[in-house]
Formats: sequence, structure tokens, C-alpha cells
Amino acid sequence: MGLRGEPRRKLSEHVTYIENNKDRIRYVRLRNAGLPVGSGATEGACKSLVMIRAKACGQRWHDDGIDAVFVLRGLSPSDRVPHAMELLRREYCATVRLAA
Repeated sequence: MGLRGEPRRKLSEHVTYIENNKDRIRYVRLRNAGLPVGSGATEGACKSLVMIRAKACGQRWHDDGIDAVFVLRGLSPSDRVPHAMELLRREYCATVRLAA
């Protein structure tokens, strides 16, 4: 007896995802080339960086503030800060009209 209803729909979604992303899912090829396929090293480095930056002596951060700092740190090496600031300017700039 085959899957029906919600389980069948979910399975179909997963199959579609794999079919659409098969060129990016190259784990065997990467592993055979001796390259890492897990995200553990990257996640560990990020966690260490967050701890060093956000939990230094005397520092207190709100989630929104620390998130903004890390976004800017990520944009900075790629020289994308000016583009990001332009996008923010467009989003948060308002037209001000002088009252008559």
C-alpha cells in the first residue's frame, strides 16, 4: 500500500528538492576528493567568533544589535557595505512635505 495524503505530499516535496538541486548535492564527489562536506568546522568557528565578539568583558548586547554587527562584519570583506546601505536608505527614507 502506497503513501497517501500528507505523507505522500511531503515525500514528493523532498524528491522535487533533490531533483532540482542534484548539481549542488555532490557529497560523494567532494568526499572522494578529500574535501569536507559537513558544516561542523564552520559552525564551530562561527560560535567561537560570536563568543569572542559578543561576550567580551563588560559587553552587553541585545539580539537585534549583535545581529546587525555580524551582518556588517559579513558585508565588509566583500565590499558590499555601500550597496547594503543604499538598500537600507531606500527602505527607510521617507518623503517629507512642507505643510502649507
